[in-house]
Amino acid sequence: MAYFKQDTSSRRWVRKERNMRHYFIFVILLFLSGCAGTPYSVGVDAISAVDNYVMENKRYYFFPLNKDVNINDLQFKEVCRLLKPYFENKNMIVTENLYNADYIVMIDYGISEPKEHIETYNTPVTGITGYDSYTYGNSNSALDRNNIYGTYNSQTYSTPRYGIVGYQQNVRTYTDYERHIGMAAYGLNKENEDIKLGNQVWKVFIHSIGSSGDFRSVLPIMLNVLPETLGKNTYGAVYYDIYNHNSPGEPLRADKISVIKR
Repeated sequence: MAYFKQDTSSRRWVRKERNMRHYFIFVILLFLSGCAGTPYSVGVDAISAVDNYVMENKRYYFFPLNKDVNINDLQFKEVCRLLKPYFENKNMIVTENLYNADYIVMIDYGISEPKEHIETYNTPVTGITGYDSYTYGNSNSALDRNNIYGTYNSQTYSTPRYGIVGYQQNVRTYTDYERHIGMAAYGLNKENEDIKLGNQVWKVFIHSIGSSGDFRSVLPIMLNVLPETLGKNTYGAVYYDIYNHNSPGEPLRADKISVIKR
């Protein structure tokens, strides 16, 4: 007697293996998204008229470019505090005494009003794309002196295949802000008590567009491009992706920030 039936144990094992594989892929993707997150896209345009070594061991005085910002403004002081380590790491001395300075650095910073955007995009629609059919059966046979008798019973099963059957158009709105900080350094011509601006020796402009309207929290992240651009020439705009791995609300640590040049 021949007997045919579905091997259900092997099919269950295949399904279990497939489910485990999907689970591990999901865990890996979740881990990577937690580590990387969405980067801050930052553009920089820097130009310099002198070599970097000329600016070392010189004294720099910070001053607001905006005439409506007082030098004692608290936000301006915070910006200066954030900038100071980047200068000192290049042996560029920051001074609070204009008469002792070799250069004056005019600083401009700010954030735009929120800008709303409307965007259309398509998402796939899934459905049944076809069917897979399987036939299972069994046979029975009997033998007597003159004849062979047999029966065969079968049953067909159909399982649907799923895939993309079309696309649905969607509309979403989002808001972003333009954040920027610019610096320009000038030599100082000193005659007795008079101080006049000399030639511009370098300037750098840093900008970023993103969903955060909190300039104070975004600025420290944007400034991480300065080690490669301060006092240098980028020969046009260059762009960086900056990943912040610090926990929300904790002080920023440089070892938890990754800067990747595109």
